[in-house]
Amino acid sequence: MMKNVTQLKCTVNGKENVFLCDIDCSTIEVKESLYQFLKYVGQVEDAHAAKLKAEQDEKVDIDNELKEAIIEG
Repeated sequence: MMKNVTQLKCTVNGKENVFLCDIDCSTIEVKESLYQFLKYVGQVEDAHAAKLKAEQDEKVDIDNELKEAIIEG
């Protein structure tokens, strides 16, 4: 099947980024799509930050346990 599409392309830090949509999409539909993509990216960033914080908190807990063991030992 062949289909006409609109392609938006930009280069950021030497990497090409492409956004495709139906040729008859209104700007409202395009903006809503971009909003949903940004929302998804924000969720991925939040999940990654939460994972890093949990790992850091775990490391601090282990360090504190080691310090207590050294002091008691």
